[in-house]
Amino acid sequence: MTINIDEALVLKTADIGRAASKHSLKINTLSSKKSKSPVAQGARVDDKGPLKFVQRIFSKSRGSNPVAIKEISKSCGRQSPVARPDNMNHTPAPDRQQHDPNVNQVEEMETQEVETVETDKIWVEEFMKGNGGVVMNDVMKNQETSSSDMPLACLDAEMEDDEARSEATFQFTVLNFRSLKDSVLSPPCYVRNLPWKIMVMPRQAPSPDRQQQKSLGFFLQCNGESLKNQGATCYMNSLLQTLYFTNQLRKAVYKMPTESDDSTRSVALALQRVFYELQFSDKPVGTKKLTKSFGWETLDSFMQHDVQEFLRVLLDKLESKMKGTCVEGTVPRLFEGKMTSYIKCKNVNVSSTRVETFYDIQLNIKGKKNIDESFKDYINTETLDGENKYDAGEHGLQEAEKGVIFASFPPVLHLHLMRFQYDPITDSSVKFNDRFEFYEHINLDAYLQEKPETPADYTLHAVLVHSGDNHGGHYVVFINPKGDGKWCKFDDDVVSRCTKQEAIEYNYGGHDDDLSLTVRHCTNAYMLVYIRDSQLKTVLQEVTQADIPTELSERLAEEKRIETIRRKERNEAHLYMNVNVVLEEAFDGHQGNDLYDPERAHYRVFRVRKQATATELMEMLAENFRYPQSHLRPWPFSARSNQTCRPTCLDITNDQSKTVADISENMNPWNIFLEMLPPDSGFNLLPPFDKENDVVLFFKFYDPKQKRIHYCGHHYLPIASRPADLIPILNKRAGFPPGTPLVLYEEIKPDFVEKINNYNEPLEKVLDELMDGDIIVFERADNRHEDMELPTCQDYFKYIFYKVEVQFVDKTVPNDPGFTMELSMQMRYDQMARAVGQRLNVDPFLIQFFKCQNYKDTPGLPLRYSYDGILKDLLVYCKPKCPKKLFYQILSIKVNELDNKKQFKCLWVGPNYKEDKELILYPNKGGKVADILEEAAKVVDMSQEGSGRLRIVEVSCHKVLPGPEPELTLDQVTISPPRLYRIEEIPRDEVNLSEDEILVPCAHFHKQVYATFGIPFYARVKHHEPFQALKDRLQQKLDIPDKEWEKYNFAIVTNGRPNYISEGATINILDFRPNSSANLSLPDATGRPWLGLEHINKTPKRSRVNYLEKAIKIYN
Repeated sequence: MTINIDEALVLKTADIGRAASKHSLKINTLSSKKSKSPVAQGARVDDKGPLKFVQRIFSKSRGSNPVAIKEISKSCGRQSPVARPDNMNHTPAPDRQQHDPNVNQVEEMETQEVETVETDKIWVEEFMKGNGGVVMNDVMKNQETSSSDMPLACLDAEMEDDEARSEATFQFTVLNFRSLKDSVLSPPCYVRNLPWKIMVMPRQAPSPDRQQQKSLGFFLQCNGESLKNQGATCYMNSLLQTLYFTNQLRKAVYKMPTESDDSTRSVALALQRVFYELQFSDKPVGTKKLTKSFGWETLDSFMQHDVQEFLRVLLDKLESKMKGTCVEGTVPRLFEGKMTSYIKCKNVNVSSTRVETFYDIQLNIKGKKNIDESFKDYINTETLDGENKYDAGEHGLQEAEKGVIFASFPPVLHLHLMRFQYDPITDSSVKFNDRFEFYEHINLDAYLQEKPETPADYTLHAVLVHSGDNHGGHYVVFINPKGDGKWCKFDDDVVSRCTKQEAIEYNYGGHDDDLSLTVRHCTNAYMLVYIRDSQLKTVLQEVTQADIPTELSERLAEEKRIETIRRKERNEAHLYMNVNVVLEEAFDGHQGNDLYDPERAHYRVFRVRKQATATELMEMLAENFRYPQSHLRPWPFSARSNQTCRPTCLDITNDQSKTVADISENMNPWNIFLEMLPPDSGFNLLPPFDKENDVVLFFKFYDPKQKRIHYCGHHYLPIASRPADLIPILNKRAGFPPGTPLVLYEEIKPDFVEKINNYNEPLEKVLDELMDGDIIVFERADNRHEDMELPTCQDYFKYIFYKVEVQFVDKTVPNDPGFTMELSMQMRYDQMARAVGQRLNVDPFLIQFFKCQNYKDTPGLPLRYSYDGILKDLLVYCKPKCPKKLFYQILSIKVNELDNKKQFKCLWVGPNYKEDKELILYPNKGGKVADILEEAAKVVDMSQEGSGRLRIVEVSCHKVLPGPEPELTLDQVTISPPRLYRIEEIPRDEVNLSEDEILVPCAHFHKQVYATFGIPFYARVKHHEPFQALKDRLQQKLDIPDKEWEKYNFAIVTNGRPNYISEGATINILDFRPNSSANLSLPDATGRPWLGLEHINKTPKRSRVNYLEKAIKIYN
């Protein structure tokens, strides 16, 4: 790199190369042989790392004195993106200047020490062309030849226009760089299809002697069609890149009418913005506005989601947004195919068909070698026979064939490779990394119902690749933008060219020793995008500026302009401060201490330069409020040591030349009370105020009947005035008759209001440390009622000091919003309980309270009704900066009886065993199991056909076990390990059993006997009775329809092995006796035989989703 310090700056960068196999970048900085400047060492940066190289030159301020040159190669974090290849349909932005004054990329530049070297002007002449204008010299170099040994004239000129070259030398000249104020960019030089530019940026930094020293920074910049990762949005970035290069869709997205859309909530506008910036921006494109338009919170951007799920949700949203517009139907025309599901009987002429649409096809890859085998498996027929025969109506159950055949394929075919599948053994989702081959070109005619008019030939357009396992990972996408076999890799903000082998074969998965590159076992293709050859030109049609509505371009340009202004404001924020202006109207209605509530006040906010003078501030206020300066007087608020904040005097006359920062003592924001001359005062100026001899006092009137404070203005008084002088003024302000007796108080601090007893002494002696901003509170002396709740202002201020808003939440109701009450922190437990009971219209003795659990938003231990503390003590564990919260629940017994009771949690199940619910009982301490049943009988609803008697059983792993004996004590029942008990009504036929009858435990299972589910139960079994009789009894007991009951199978399960019961069998009760090896002490009673009902589990499955995942939703 060579530099001329005289009139122009010539920057020359050579050897920009990229080795495709190693994905690395090499940059060598060259110098003329006649230059005495040292040559910087070559730098190598990995493709995944940053590509920002900063080189700094410091010049002296006079003439053409020797200059210090220090060449630095600095890596500055993964903020600088890599750029686009030439075939990515990237269009220069309309009306874009070559040297963008708003470009400001160098944020991490560090100041380097100055070194002085002699500079020879001879080398300047070698590189200066013409009059020192911008010179671009693009030449391809031989990789095997050293860049420093080969003269420029010998470079291969024939490769000059080859944008896929691996190396190049180019030159950039900047004229009059001493007067340069903004950053400038060179024209792009394409190397490996990436646009490289030289950026030059003037800088000013303080020197050791505090003088501003000019410096010049320059670095190599490379940007492209890339997307920033917000945290875990690589899946979204990969899909957005794929949709962006589906040019027909991109064109339709541009044409969606969004003129009247909310810029923060419109998904259509946000997608237009992303596509527009991908097409025209030189920087990585952010997606925060897009995810914000989805209605996502910040946490959603850090959740890993499935790319196929996101594709479906996004296409559905786009399709609905396009309805009623000129692009309606674009999504189904591009992505919608049709398939026919059919069932055809073998022995009778009965068939059933149903045509369904699809946007993607899920292909099974487990045990399949390639895409052809997966398609054959997809259309493979299934035979319905045996117990799975097809119900052919009047023909009864018939053997049939069931299958799927494709009716049509869409122009853009999305194939989802099912690498994530459910594993019943681990009861979780696992990823299959098996080798699965797919091809650049495929023909799908063999899978269509009828031969199409045009062959179903498809070309591979994109390969979405997942690295990782079922718990998370990373997505990248390989795209063939023009369908011509030239592939690019998109990894969030890094874009690079790649070979066809890297895009296809390296993503088959599995192990392959023939590959020259070791492939990570967990990295493989997850989704494929094919485009039909007959529609290739239409789908990949070029998108130009003319295809974008002018209104959209103008709107996005305006957004960009506003963002630039806001960015500039943020960059200059340290030079400004906020002045919050409070007018006297803000004091009206304030019911607390001081004059206003800083957190709720309505401020007029002014952004003021810190170096602005007090005079300039007053001019700004006068201009904005349209008042003469003589009608305004500022009173800055000052925090006192007694926890109050009061107005203080500002001497504008003497401080008019001081800066706002000095006057405010660097407070930001700075709150001031702006006094204005009332228009109806009849004066032309505010009354004069003598800082040394006058004081400004503020007045409040307390009305005990309304329990309210009324603001009564302010007044200037000499410090020698007496409190008696205030009484006529206050009577007039409050509208009382002259001579009305008043009681005066001084509001000193939040919990202290002092009565003024001596009205004839000067204010400076009567008031505690007389200062500007002191507050006088007064009330009528002739209208005092001691029987009122808050008879004096002292009582009132004490009340508001201890006032607190408490949110009460019902702990038994999930996500209960609760209700809020205004209480005193001095309240005792019984007072709080009465207040809440009155709010709920419930006996306060039936309410049990719980305080927060150690700064968590969850209920802790219950409070005893005899709690001797105050409300303040209960709120100390609440979460900081959150509403004060207490939890409660309504009991069935009085809380003062709980000391003699023991809480017992169990389940209650109805007669049909459809669902169970939690039951909380309170038997007496030291009671027995029989007491539990007595308490349950008081609160449960028994059936009319039942026996009216209850029993208790134990439930474990969806199997039922005998419950504890009625004579056992509660302490014996509730010892560890904790067990789950259930109370149920005994059916009439199970109350009194004969000698040949027993109760048999029954449970539901599906396929495997350990996969039990549902609600278990007991059934009465009679020795030697037909099994059909037992089946009929069970069907009636469970209330199951005949058609569904036919699908049930029955087995006697012993030691984990099912023995299925055949039709016509009789029951032997000895089969249900436990064998000698059975261990009945185990929780699940291993070895105890039970009757199993095998059928499909239709109960909702509990979620197994990772705690960092949830279903994708686009809310707007």
